[in-house]
Amino acid sequence: MTKKIGNAVVRNAIKRRVREVFRRQQHRFAPGVQMVFIAKRQAAGIDFAQVESDFERLVARLPKVAEAPA
Repeated sequence: MTKKIGNAVVRNAIKRRVREVFRRQQHRFAPGVQMVFIAKRQAAGIDFAQVESDFERLVARLPKVAEAPA
């Protein structure tokens, strides 16, 4: 994560939120699927619920190939 986004405390908080959202939703993805998240400056000001909402919106746009088999 770039230093353009807040100080180390802010950057670490963003990373923790994204990791936790992914941890809670990882059952939805096929094994071996890799994702890259790029935080923007606005990420410094959002809360966990907004991160979760944004994650859901992005997952809905993913190709079906990334989904775990039913």
